[in-house]
Amino acid sequence: MPRTTALSRKVAAAIAAVPLDPTHATDNAAAFGNLPEDVQRGVVEQIALDKAAGLSGNDLRAKYGEGLTGPKRRTLLRGFGFATAQTIARSYSAYRDGEARQGSAHARQHGPNAIERQAAAKKAVQEAAAASKPAARKRSTSKPATARKPAAKRTSGRKPASKRAS
Repeated sequence: MPRTTALSRKVAAAIAAVPLDPTHATDNAAAFGNLPEDVQRGVVEQIALDKAAGLSGNDLRAKYGEGLTGPKRRTLLRGFGFATAQTIARSYSAYRDGEARQGSAHARQHGPNAIERQAAAKKAVQEAAAASKPAARKRSTSKPATARKPAAKRTSGRKPASKRAS
């Protein structure tokens, strides 16, 4: 048990030193890459908890350093196994205040209601196609087989020697 509290103190100290600040020198002990792996895991776990709690990207950058951009955050979260829908992506269905989101094309194609939208669009196309087709009579499209004429024999363009004038 004392090890857990010691680790949590190390993680808290690392977070206080703003580990992802890009102004850290590469050999600085407070830089994220120079932290021990268990402390790195603790920092990333805290990032995941903060993101799941609703902190924005700007809030996370203020707390952990300007180097914690969205792509960097996703890389860290995936690398340490904390990638979930709550930590990686927000819902595409509504804004934070509850107002419905019209969304981008990406949200419409891949958001939480994408499958329902695609099914409704497919059904509408099928209904429109069915409505536009009149009751068609069945026509026979088969034609009687006809023999093809043999292709004309090609010549060099010159008259045969027997028909040439001398």
